[in-house]
Amino acid sequence: MSFFKRKVQFNDDFGFGSNPVTKNQRMLNPDGSANIERTGLPWFKFDDTYTRLVTMSWTRFFFVILVAYLIVNTIFAVLYNVVGIENLEGAKGLTLRDQFFDAFFFSAQTISTVGYGHISPQGFITSILAAFESMLGLLAFALATGLLYGRFSRPTSKVSFSKKW
Repeated sequence: MSFFKRKVQFNDDFGFGSNPVTKNQRMLNPDGSANIERTGLPWFKFDDTYTRLVTMSWTRFFFVILVAYLIVNTIFAVLYNVVGIENLEGAKGLTLRDQFFDAFFFSAQTISTVGYGHISPQGFITSILAAFESMLGLLAFALATGLLYGRFSRPTSKVSFSKKW
């Protein structure tokens, strides 16, 4: 019973050690601040990307997803134009801008596996490019869904403090 009524002292050891020696330095200073200095960390760590995407604000998260979606569709639209817009049957753009947008929206239909409206791939190279984009889209949407689930299922602490024991 006396265990539950015991008051925690500020100087109690938190499991990091209480003897400040050269080899085994304390991880917490007496004032509670961390005694750890991180040096040599890279600007971008691939293994930290998940944590950043799960903990960022909802606005920033949806912005990152939207920008990634637009960048990937733009890259594939350029690739379809490089292969030849004539290999997209149904693309009726006469100007370079219209041809780019035909390829862009074809890319949006392909990456989301919605299906083709009036534009479809013709030729071996264009079909391979469309198949690769479709596979990439399936993987990307699976990752985005996993990130969305990770954001919703992330535990949050609801701790309230009281001066009364």
